[in-house]
Amino acid sequence: MDPNEKADRWKEYFTELLNADIPDNSTRRKNIHGAESMVSEVTREEVNGAIKDLKNWKSPGSDEIPDELIKYSGKEMQNLLFRIYQKIWKNESIEISLFNSAYKVFAKILLKRLTPYAEENLRRYQCGFRKGKSTIEQLTIIGQLIEKKYEFRQNIWQLFVDFKKAYDKKVIRELQSETTGVEIGQQHIQVLGFSDDLNILGNSLEGTKKAAQALKQAASKIGLKINAEKTKVMKLLEDGDNPNAGSLTFEKVDEFRYLGAMLSAKNDLSKEIGVKIAKAESAAFALNKFFKSKLFSKKTKT
Repeated sequence: MDPNEKADRWKEYFTELLNADIPDNSTRRKNIHGAESMVSEVTREEVNGAIKDLKNWKSPGSDEIPDELIKYSGKEMQNLLFRIYQKIWKNESIEISLFNSAYKVFAKILLKRLTPYAEENLRRYQCGFRKGKSTIEQLTIIGQLIEKKYEFRQNIWQLFVDFKKAYDKKVIRELQSETTGVEIGQQHIQVLGFSDDLNILGNSLEGTKKAAQALKQAASKIGLKINAEKTKVMKLLEDGDNPNAGSLTFEKVDEFRYLGAMLSAKNDLSKEIGVKIAKAESAAFALNKFFKSKLFSKKTKT
């Protein structure tokens, strides 16, 4: 395909994807937080703290400058970076070419400032890249639910939702207004998510259908559509029920890769364990040259 034709096709695709028609029953956005009247300049303490947080033994970037060179260069390097960041902050633009490690320090400062605002707006169901809320916890919850439900011969439905573009958090608020979901201990769990990858949980087919319709209705208010072809449904026990929800038609599967792990309707972990073993063997084989090399000390190898 001609490069110009390819560029025009990408333009057409993203224009359609990101500029949907505004529905008649659209939901208006409300600004929860306005801009602050003043944002303080970068402080010396922030710079020193970000430099201290740089990790050792990380591969350098394209400039071949390791993080350790910044981390252990002393006060002169700290003062130099502080002056550079002050200039960037005052000019509100990065006019200076930063090498990779220096940019990483600046990014850490911005991340630390932005994290509290992000946490205020992220819901409990969201995991990944959050302190104390990793994807491993979500996978543990799903595994425990399947195991306990299977033990007591109780069904559980999982609807793995795929949107044609990223959703708005208001969609989830309207979904959570429905009285569906499952109980685990004293906690009521209705939806688990990583970015726009959602897993809607339900004890019954009716509850799952109800949640799917609520999600579809809420999404339509802001011009979003569920990608029915990529949305899958998985249930624990076979009971002959049809997973189709009105105008929504979902493929029923016995296993699904979610958050990097293979989930099974029967919680059979043998396939996932086999994948992990194969990856470990591949990694170990790749490190053989390193372990056999006499250029590295025993302490470095261990």
